[in-house]
Amino acid sequence: MNTKIVAVLMASLIAMVVAVPMVISEEATMTATVGNVAPEVTSVSVSPDSVTLNTCPDTTSITVTATVSDANGYEDITDVNITSINPAITGVSTPIPMTYVSGSGSGNTATYTATIDLPCCTTAGNYTVTVEAKDNAGENGTGTGTFTVQLTVAITVTDVDFGSVAPGGSSTASSTVTCVGNAAVKFVDVSSDGYDIEDDDGIVWSDMTSGTNAIADDNIGTSWSPATTISCNDSASVPFTLNVPAGTASGTYTGTITFTPSEA
Repeated sequence: MNTKIVAVLMASLIAMVVAVPMVISEEATMTATVGNVAPEVTSVSVSPDSVTLNTCPDTTSITVTATVSDANGYEDITDVNITSINPAITGVSTPIPMTYVSGSGSGNTATYTATIDLPCCTTAGNYTVTVEAKDNAGENGTGTGTFTVQLTVAITVTDVDFGSVAPGGSSTASSTVTCVGNAAVKFVDVSSDGYDIEDDDGIVWSDMTSGTNAIADDNIGTSWSPATTISCNDSASVPFTLNVPAGTASGTYTGTITFTPSEA
């Protein structure tokens, strides 16, 4: 082969290689800001939602359950509290912290609960519970639930002991009546002629008997006023007088006084 031709070919190949462009990559930084979204209290429930209170001095427990959602994830929720009960309940202070229900968190949602002990004198009526949730940014959301406290008319009484009474004599003793429901009570005198006249009077009593012997009920009386009321967890003494007729046989006489309260 002609050496001149080879040299020309080689030169041509070299020129072709040198002509290929160099490629250099570059990286661009991407940025985005995810905004904070305030949490939402999507539901608030109270169990039971209709409450019959235990009698005094016991309290009655209710459970408040709240479902909270946060678009930034349920882990963004920092605090959930019951911030108010309307109307306010004497003996129940707010805020009341709510506790995360273990295992309830999923995605954007979690569940929280709290127990409230209602005093025995909580007024009957409808109540609204407000729940507030906060997130890491301090944003908050609220939701409400309701419950109803029913009326409870209830009392306790103590026995009446007239002691030893001679025939022809009399004795006065009393029963201590305590209002243990959330409603103030009174004792109705249906005919306004005194108690134990009508069967549906608020205070009635039986004859007192000892074997076959008896002291008739009209020998017993009370000076209690029908206008008197007893408030929740308060007590009052209801006085009774026993007149033992002359000629009454000796013995231990017993009978029954029935107290039937009405809402005052």
